[in-house]
Amino acid sequence: MKTKDPITQYCWDWVRWCETRHFYIRSVGQGTLGALQQGKGTGREPNARNDPDMQYFNMAVHTLRDIAKYKTEWAAFEYFYLKSDQVVKRTAADLGVGLRTYYDLVRRFERRAYKLYPVLKKTHEEMMAATAKQAALAVEDID
Repeated sequence: MKTKDPITQYCWDWVRWCETRHFYIRSVGQGTLGALQQGKGTGREPNARNDPDMQYFNMAVHTLRDIAKYKTEWAAFEYFYLKSDQVVKRTAADLGVGLRTYYDLVRRFERRAYKLYPVLKKTHEEMMAATAKQAALAVEDID
């Protein structure tokens, strides 16, 4: 899906990225009933852009999801991007909000995750640099 808002577009790219991840890791085995069900997919492989920063955005989404304060925003975001086959009016009613508020909740969660991901990336890089320095010192002491 193409959109004019770069943050919303990044979220749609994240959805495609999530769909593609199963090509990089081995999937969990299916049970007997799961194997008998037909898949919901289109039959073609997803082809998301391999953005190195997307893992940090994914981390930001899941970090915010686990914070109770953002529970309603997460629910709106999840329905909008991950369960988009749901009827929007029904989803808004389930959340106890109007349509305008529903879309506002989605946008607020998008922006929070987008603002958080560079912080997580920077923190990760600083931690990796510190770990490398400590490892070098530890190996140096062995001689």
